[in-house]
Amino acid sequence: MTHQLINGFLNDLQEKGYSSNTIRAYKSALAPLGQYNITELTARDLMIIMGRDWGNATAASRQSTFRRFYKWLQKKGIVDYDPTEILGPVQMTPAKRQCISEEDMRAILSEVEKAPLEVKVFFELLRDTDIQIEDLLKLNVEDIKFRLNTAFIKTDEGFVTVKNSNLLELCCRQKNGPLFVSSRGNRANYHWAYRWWKRINKNPQYTINQFKKSQKETC
Repeated sequence: MTHQLINGFLNDLQEKGYSSNTIRAYKSALAPLGQYNITELTARDLMIIMGRDWGNATAASRQSTFRRFYKWLQKKGIVDYDPTEILGPVQMTPAKRQCISEEDMRAILSEVEKAPLEVKVFFELLRDTDIQIEDLLKLNVEDIKFRLNTAFIKTDEGFVTVKNSNLLELCCRQKNGPLFVSSRGNRANYHWAYRWWKRINKNPQYTINQFKKSQKETC
């Protein structure tokens, strides 16, 4: 239900003439809500979501998006209560280190190598492609085709190519359905990605988004 509501909100923005980049930003900000029943979320729930390993600037932007989304939901008569109304402003503190040092990156990648196959592939694709976290988690085995040793991954933005032998092994094992699954056999979600990031990253100053950016940044 929540995914359908988010898509309806984004479609409404598109009809109003918002740019594709703006709509993509809204989509990314709202993605963590997709795994919840939007009519049952409380202000405390939203605070927990915004506090998950994102910088304060990102949390403030996400809060603004949540507010706009809930106003739209109220206008549509879907919710009576807007939990964002009692959220205080995000306290801005000095930004965390902007990139991961080479030494720390080696340590993180060493932990990635020890992880289960699906976790290894997730972080390899996160690092080596422009695919965002929420889009990786949505991938199905059927979205990936192989030609020789190159994978062609179908996304909303088109095809992304990458050479990754672990990805081929994972697709052969999964055969069909979600590419990334939890230990319970369900499609992996933000909680899954966040928990694994906490396991493989021993330095709390680094976020999963900084790992994502590490493909383009060096310290």
